[in-house]
Amino acid sequence: MKRKNIFSLGIVFLLLAATCHAQTSQDNIDKSLRDIYRRDQQVRQNWANMSQMSDADSLLLGYQQMAQADSLNQAYVFALLDDNGWPQSISDSAHHAIFLVIDHAELEAQKRYFPFVKAQGEKGHLALADVVTLQDRILMRENKRQIFGTQTMNIRKDGNSYTFVWPIEQPESVDSLRQTVGLPTMQEYIHMFKEAGVDVAWDKQLTPEKASQLSTPLIITEP
Repeated sequence: MKRKNIFSLGIVFLLLAATCHAQTSQDNIDKSLRDIYRRDQQVRQNWANMSQMSDADSLLLGYQQMAQADSLNQAYVFALLDDNGWPQSISDSAHHAIFLVIDHAELEAQKRYFPFVKAQGEKGHLALADVVTLQDRILMRENKRQIFGTQTMNIRKDGNSYTFVWPIEQPESVDSLRQTVGLPTMQEYIHMFKEAGVDVAWDKQLTPEKASQLSTPLIITEP
């Protein structure tokens, strides 16, 4: 009986050790992702500050810093998703960090990991507005019509900068779709840009073919 009790206690200690190890690993993952979130946002804030300087060397430096940070972030997040899937029981910042890394990746990576993003949106770990923003961005980068109207493009033509809404699949019903995911109406969205000092044109007759021929894109803006 004594030997049996010792054996039972040993099992309990092993289970407790395994639980503690799993919790420690989860805490480490959460911390790493929160660090990635801060790095992602900081490097983009630096880029925004440098872009105001209109200095070619500063712009190049800012772009290189952003590309380097994105590469490091992607190496960690993509390995995490490939090996273990989307981690659970992590903070909101950690969930959003994974989304941002995917959102800022190249098209093929966005397409590969979009099912992960969609699943987390359905579980409530990501905002549905973020999910459809990525969906629209993928469609635009594939030169297709977007669905929710989240994507605008900034182009330079004849020395001037212009911003326009990328073509939408069903412009007449887009506001109803936007409402289902917590986005403002298109007019409210465009007004938000205007308040920030950016005039946005929305030509409902514009096609992806014509939009892609307007000029070389400079910036893909975000809601």
